[in-house]
Amino acid sequence: MSFFNPFFLYLLPLAVIPLIIHLIGRQRYYRHDFSTLRFLKQLESDLIRKLKIRQILLLVLRTLIILLLVLIFARPYRNTRSPGIVIGKGETLYLVLDNSLSMQAMEKGENQLERVKSGLIAAAREIEYPVNVKRILTTCPTRIIDDGLISNYLEFTALLENIRISNRSGNI
Repeated sequence: MSFFNPFFLYLLPLAVIPLIIHLIGRQRYYRHDFSTLRFLKQLESDLIRKLKIRQILLLVLRTLIILLLVLIFARPYRNTRSPGIVIGKGETLYLVLDNSLSMQAMEKGENQLERVKSGLIAAAREIEYPVNVKRILTTCPTRIIDDGLISNYLEFTALLENIRISNRSGNI
């Protein structure tokens, strides 16, 4: 697991704050006897036990809230890409590609669609062929294009090279 903003992990010690507040609140105070104290002594031990359990639960919840907030701001993500083979023989590969006009925008000398295709071509070397390929293009999301069984890397790259930018709007 990695984090987009690991700086926020330095704030994890803040989760101790509810515990410190709890311990400070439990300090012993001077004892002052007064007439209404006898009513307090009549409380049942069950009620006192329930109150203590409630205080402990609140302490745990407050600590968890702080921990979760820190983790949310750190934005964890799982790197699911394995170093070995990503797609094995006979598996089905679904490609969802945006081929709308917005992919025509230029960045670093090539349009976005070409950058996506070159990334897919680089990743295609890790595929163990043959694989079934199905394409879903954002300009026609209701239609799944079944390209069938792709037996090698060259067929896969030829399939990607045939994808062109459409003048229709995309919708996933």
